[in-house]
Amino acid sequence: MAKRVKRVKVVRTKRGVKRVRQKVNRVDPEAQAKQAANKSLVTVEDSTIQMILADPRYTETIPCLQNGKSALASVGKRCGRCTRRRNQLRKDAFNQLKSCIAGLRGTQAKSFKKLLGAKRVRVYQTNGRSSKPVPITF
Repeated sequence: MAKRVKRVKVVRTKRGVKRVRQKVNRVDPEAQAKQAANKSLVTVEDSTIQMILADPRYTETIPCLQNGKSALASVGKRCGRCTRRRNQLRKDAFNQLKSCIAGLRGTQAKSFKKLLGAKRVRVYQTNGRSSKPVPITF
């Protein structure tokens, strides 16, 4: 069993400040791992892509992620006037990574799903200048 985490809530009373313990439910790590492994659908968003790029297992399995990672790293920091340009470069880099993920087929798609712990993966990809993203599920 997992350890119980003690949480304290600070409550103000007429006599002063009082600390009250909060009850926290125990979470079984094995049950939590099983629940995470049985995800039926994972939606890939910008935060998910950042998590994927931080893990070297993904970039070793899927080589096209390395190109997008370098494009995202080249955005860098810019001054206040250049923020619009920086945001556009960042958006383009994430779109490049999403198209890379959406284009996965065969063994690469299976290994990507296995690493994510999902049965299906959905990517919202923008095509050109259209403002409405198109969902791609594999």
